[in-house]
Amino acid sequence: MTGLVLAQGPQIRFSRSSIDLDTTRFSTGYEPLWIYNDGNAPLEISISDRATFKRGLSQHFTNYFAGELLRLQVRNALHRNGFPRLKDPIIRQETELEPTFTLAIRDSAGDTGNPGVDIVSVEVSEDFLFYHFRINFAGPPDETAGLVVMGLDLDQNVGTGAYPPLMGFSPGNFDIGSEYDLIFDMGNLFGDTLGLPASVYAFAGGDSNLVPVTLPTPITFGSDYISAQFLKAITPRFLDDNMNLVSVALGLDGISFPDFGPDFGHGLVGAEAGLSWVAQSDYYGYSEIPFEASIPAGDSLWISNIVCAVNPVGSFGAELIISNNSTNNPNAVVPVHLTVNGFPSPVMQITPPAVELTMNSADVPQQVLLRVANSGNATLVFGVTDSTGTNDTWLTIVNPLPIQRVEAGSSVFVAIEINPAGLQNGATRSGLIRLASNDPLAPFQVVPITLTIDNQTGIDNSGNLPRAFLLHQNYPNPFNPVTTLRFDLPTPAHVNLSIFNSLGQKVAVLADQQLAPGRYHLPWEAAMLPSGTYFYRLQSEERVLMGKMLLLK
Repeated sequence: MTGLVLAQGPQIRFSRSSIDLDTTRFSTGYEPLWIYNDGNAPLEISISDRATFKRGLSQHFTNYFAGELLRLQVRNALHRNGFPRLKDPIIRQETELEPTFTLAIRDSAGDTGNPGVDIVSVEVSEDFLFYHFRINFAGPPDETAGLVVMGLDLDQNVGTGAYPPLMGFSPGNFDIGSEYDLIFDMGNLFGDTLGLPASVYAFAGGDSNLVPVTLPTPITFGSDYISAQFLKAITPRFLDDNMNLVSVALGLDGISFPDFGPDFGHGLVGAEAGLSWVAQSDYYGYSEIPFEASIPAGDSLWISNIVCAVNPVGSFGAELIISNNSTNNPNAVVPVHLTVNGFPSPVMQITPPAVELTMNSADVPQQVLLRVANSGNATLVFGVTDSTGTNDTWLTIVNPLPIQRVEAGSSVFVAIEINPAGLQNGATRSGLIRLASNDPLAPFQVVPITLTIDNQTGIDNSGNLPRAFLLHQNYPNPFNPVTTLRFDLPTPAHVNLSIFNSLGQKVAVLADQQLAPGRYHLPWEAAMLPSGTYFYRLQSEERVLMGKMLLLK
């Protein structure tokens, strides 16, 4: 510092004129910013942030990002068509004894096949004595094996607490740093060994150390919700007017999928104090909103600007508003530019989206092939289960594999068998084929299956197996844009079923694999093809059969 002449009063200077962040979606990164005090008096700073502009977004997102740059609090436009709609707001009769709840998380129904762990909303409240939490489900809470983990971010900052939540182990689809984690043990997995009723356990640090911060709190079970209240006298502050929170619910019975609430981003109580995707912390990790510090005369401070990119792919802008007591720039602004790049990800598409069959109770079992295609640019990994119980055999998955892989641009078939044996005339059975995958935007998909028994169908399918290798006429025909092709396979064989246009060009391959004996139904969707005549060819090791169909749009 010898020979350095400091200006009169505090003087602010920055190491860079802007902060430019370039990252992949669902990842984190940072860019440093040095703040210098070239004056002879302490420089006091207070940093907040605000959104400025957005690029690369469709008009569909305009209202969604109004006022704040990145608020992914509930399922919204990121989901492809066909997902369940959000439920209506929770409306219930209040009593003098019931606290007035604030809606903190809202999520859609249908995320998992177990309604008892399917979160539709989380509500919070506090009064003079208690903090109150209420979790609403799509059905009666799972008291057998249900578990909900909730992360609480009390300073709205990914720079503090554990990121990614929950407990530092989430797949990265939340943008909070949780200071506390609550475990709602609905199935009483912990309490049974401790001699306690089903309870909530609270832990500090937001990590895997599991340091308890209060006594176990009993859970109250309602018809479609659970609730708990924490006594303030023995509990750290769990709620404030500017808090972020996230949750995940799962059934530990091995058959239900986790339900993240919300799917991306976070829930919110009160108002946002800052942007979700950018946070400031100093060399020692100190961070809050607003970020405040004092820089001695002639000294500097290193600021790390942390990005948490749950944004859609595109370009985003913000500003760091650095209020300070300098004489040269008391209302300093540093622009922030964020570019979010897409990452290789699979996209799971299932055809048909639903199956409806009418059969005679004397018919032999029918096999339907579900085509699982990967239209993304990364390997798809998925598992499949059905919703029927062990004693209900009308719907089964044929030779199910625990995990299947589908490379980008490829597809596989899941064979399901529908067996009408023993069902009464007029009976209707409904079930679900459930698929869980690593598709980030649609990790859980279901295919509804409906079977109706009508003994007057006039179809003679008596016998255990087909007696001949047959290709039936597609139905409906003409069609627009979906039709079903049916064939009979009397013995095991490698089968290829392909579609050709009138010029002889192959336009689709519906099956090319080894199949067991049975009667098969394969749907085909021609939405992207023009009207006209098409031919379908069924080929085995020994025979080739052809059929003709007409697409009319």
